Amino acid sequence: KLRYDDAASVYRSFIKLNRFHKASPHFSMRIVEIYGEAGFPLLVVESKKQFATDYALGSEYWNYFDVDKSADVVGFLKVNLTDLAGHYHALYQEAAFVDERPANFGEAERWYRQFLRSFPKDDQSPQVNYQLADLLLENEDFGKAAVEYERTAYEYSAHEQSSAAGYAAVFSHREDMKSATGARQREVKELTVESSLRFADAFAEHEQA
Repeated sequence: KLRYDDAASVYRSFIKLNRFHKASPHFSMRIVEIYGEAGFPLLVVESKKQFATDYALGSEYWNYFDVDKSADVVGFLKVNLTDLAGHYHALYQEAAFVDERPANFGEAERWYRQFLRSFPKDDQSPQVNYQLADLLLENEDFGKAAVEYERTAYEYSAHEQSSAAGYAAVFSHREDMKSATGARQREVKELTVESSLRFADAFAEHEQA
């Protein structure tokens, strides 16, 4: 009958009454799908945030279910976390939303970091980590960006962005050094040298090595 909000409300009522029922995560995703079908993007985002909160690894739900036997729910969680991070990162980059940049930055960082905490060894983690580092660089958090680029380059098995991340770490340290003063200037310079040597050793064939 296209009564989208009524349909979503019924699913929400079931979830509220049966928080730890095996079907609840699936009904939570149905809410996301219903709002998507109805063309309500803001409600889609809010529903994804609700799912990512209710079924975060470490939430109470997982006291009743085995993560290793719940591939479907874990899959939903991964999708929602990456969607949320990407959504807020894109909003952060939009010139039209300049006044909301701090809030959008905070949301994007939150969901990137939740994915990385939850799935540190996942095949998607290097890419997610790289995107987090890009976000920090765009926000001119150069020291933090360098840390995340280095993690992306050196703490995962070799991947297609390893060398790019290694060089981006060096670049971020150099940018950080431009505004460093006093004792911190020496500290950042040492970090820059250390990162440069590490990069050259690991990626000797790179054009910047």
